[in-house]
Amino acid sequence: MQSMLQFLSEKLYPFGVRCSTENFGIYGNIRIYPIYAISQIIG
Repeated sequence: MQSMLQFLSEKLYPFGVRCSTENFGIYGNIRIYPIYAISQIIG
């Protein structure tokens, strides 16, 4: 998670997406999607 936060700040991207076994969530400017919902990321 720390490396993604660093990457986003260095490249000035508005947000990042993380696929995980966790539920939906938001951590700062990182959006967390459960693996079963990957199809909802692009839509």
